[in-house]
Amino acid sequence: MSRKMTQEQRKEFFQCDEQGLPTYESMCITNALLMRYGEHLPKTHRVGRWKGPWQSAAARHLARHRKCGIKLSRQAGGKTQDVALYIVPALLTGSVWATFMPTLIQSTRILVKRVSLWMNVLEPHFGLRRIKKEERLKDWDNGAALLALSDNPEANANIEGYTVDGASVDESHQIDWNIIGNITALMKDAEKERRERLFLIGVGGYEESAIEQAPLHGYPVIEFNDAAISALDDEARAGMAPDDPRLKELSWREVFAAEEIAHPATYDQFYRLLPVTAGGRLMFPGLLANAEADPHSRTRFKFGIDVGKLQDETVLMVCEQRGRVINVIETRRWHGSDYETIRDGIVKHIWGYDYIPQDVVIETNGPGEVLADWLCQSRALYGLTRIFTTDGPPRRMKTQLCKDLLARAARGLLGVNPESERRELSKLAYTITEEGQYKWPHSDTLSALIAVEAGDAQVVGI
Repeated sequence: MSRKMTQEQRKEFFQCDEQGLPTYESMCITNALLMRYGEHLPKTHRVGRWKGPWQSAAARHLARHRKCGIKLSRQAGGKTQDVALYIVPALLTGSVWATFMPTLIQSTRILVKRVSLWMNVLEPHFGLRRIKKEERLKDWDNGAALLALSDNPEANANIEGYTVDGASVDESHQIDWNIIGNITALMKDAEKERRERLFLIGVGGYEESAIEQAPLHGYPVIEFNDAAISALDDEARAGMAPDDPRLKELSWREVFAAEEIAHPATYDQFYRLLPVTAGGRLMFPGLLANAEADPHSRTRFKFGIDVGKLQDETVLMVCEQRGRVINVIETRRWHGSDYETIRDGIVKHIWGYDYIPQDVVIETNGPGEVLADWLCQSRALYGLTRIFTTDGPPRRMKTQLCKDLLARAARGLLGVNPESERRELSKLAYTITEEGQYKWPHSDTLSALIAVEAGDAQVVGI
């Protein structure tokens, strides 16, 4: 490799695009160079093969879009490596780049440190010389610069007059969307020439955070949560040779399972990538109207009944199940009616479906036991399934069933066709106490759905 390359020769070497910007191929070339020359790097900053197809997919996403976001589960995603693999060839070909994090300490110690170490390895091979080595600002003699900034404007008072070609915003789930305007203001010159780059990196955020608002403002966001990564990892491991040393390592599914036990209070946000609201975490963000199922799988109808007290409704939920996919078809509601009227209404409605009594599940907390007895008086429902979903220790059955529902929805295996019920469920949020105990919202529709989930799990008589 020649140390006398011109800027244009470097762009050609890294297979930059027509505007001179790094491509996915540039990132792969950088990764290969670091594997070859970076053997003396600290272990945590050495590069290797992609962690999985999700990481290479995220890298392609960054290279393809001028402004975009990536949400990847912590530890497994490789977010920092992907962004650094884009920034390094950008610097080697003369770009000015800024990195933003909530605090300057984070900004200088995480991504900037990795990029700086990688540049130390590669800049001699391309004839570059570093002319400024401050912690927050690094300059090279080819015009490139790397700035470490905080999203707090007051913290950036000493760095003025810079315009940048690109910026990455890590931990963007902690940053308000309105701050993004301050960042894009630094790249107006690049925007005019359509060569700006802005990457938002994070996990699940609160409603007004940059990562959650990005899709609403035209920023495509690619997402790989624990379920998606586990599925891809399972597929990759299934294709490995029996003697492949990687099979001796824990699978990502096993890693995630351990993390959920160790950190239940933050697991949904950091690994399932679920949004956070002011009242807690949304239970069903992006709830589908219809979840796609294998058309060749057998259809089975499931029914969930939540029995209301004086102020609540009694809800009958009708679902169609194909394989692991459950779609809510309709609900029927009774308010202020006596048990006989409700029983007759439920029996008449269920009678229109091809069903078996065991697939009719009723929650027998409180008044549910009485209605269950009335329903069993009908031969059509004799043998229905009774559940008792308390949430006390040690089993905390309601929490387990709700978490199963969250996982089903996150995997695209749950659909709610009635618009009013879908709207209601989409707004529900839950909280987790400092002790790790889940607090679930009150909803008759949710309770009926829990009954359906309990029946699918064959949780009988709990």
